[in-house]
Amino acid sequence: MTRARMLVGRYPVQEILHSVYQKADSPTCQLCCTDTETLEHLIASCPSLHHIRSRFVRRLQEIYTEEGWPAPETPAEITSATLNGAIFMLDSMVDNRHNQPELSDSHHPNDVNINHCIYVSQGVSITNVNTVANLLCHKLHLARELLLAKLEDE
Repeated sequence: MTRARMLVGRYPVQEILHSVYQKADSPTCQLCCTDTETLEHLIASCPSLHHIRSRFVRRLQEIYTEEGWPAPETPAEITSATLNGAIFMLDSMVDNRHNQPELSDSHHPNDVNINHCIYVSQGVSITNVNTVANLLCHKLHLARELLLAKLEDE
């Protein structure tokens, strides 16, 4: 549920609370106080949540590497892989063609075969990516809420 809220822009990060709803004095992350709290910051770069994020991101990268796909490395790629799951995998596969022809249903070895993309989208790797992404979003949410509650108590 947390991942779905993030994906549709309904997760209450400071940037949204500040700019859209005027319910926050500042868009700055309350956990680290170093950057604007966007979804990308929350998912991929907030230092206060590194202990939660690191093992899940490492697992996402392992899944991509095992499949021969480029692993998400930058904060934008990690955020995209976390929120978009299977879509990011298929986009990575297509982007990794290195100037090969457009998607094709031919059997030319240099073409990305649509049938292969459909097969991959139904495979175990996609399920694993989505499971890891769901857990990452949920764990980040729980840790964030706990840390914010501690800050309020101080």
